[in-house]
Amino acid sequence: SSTPHLYLQMSWLKLFVIACLNPNHFHLIIKQKQDGGVVSFMQKIGTGYTNYFNIKQKRSGALFQGKFKAIHIDSNAYLLYLSAYVNSNYFIHMQSEKNSASWPYSSFADYITRAGVSKYDENIILSQFSGASDYRRFVENNAFYMKEKKNLQKYLLEE
Repeated sequence: SSTPHLYLQMSWLKLFVIACLNPNHFHLIIKQKQDGGVVSFMQKIGTGYTNYFNIKQKRSGALFQGKFKAIHIDSNAYLLYLSAYVNSNYFIHMQSEKNSASWPYSSFADYITRAGVSKYDENIILSQFSGASDYRRFVENNAFYMKEKKNLQKYLLEE
């Protein structure tokens, strides 16, 4: 698979294979093993990429707007929903008619082909489905719903 494998094993953090890198933002599902693990990881990613980009583009200064946002996943149902959201994020937000499996910077292709998934210690997502095709249906059904919901929000009247 040409998908960048986004798996890191550190004493303070575990990054699951669930990721989507979009042109203007990215999503990761990570598991913190000790307090401050996510913050440390995001600082390293932000600083490292900013330094790389600034050198490559011969520029200086901040690259990202504001701090990263994190949410605590407090239930298995929420984890499954977020796995579908992250794995289909390009399809949902980038006005693409292509499905998320064709976006090379998403972990979705790895999940549905099972390429590279076996090397990860925990397979907390796929183990809950009868197979990769079952997970694909779950993600794609949820992705269409999420995209439709996003598209309908422009019609809502708010005070």
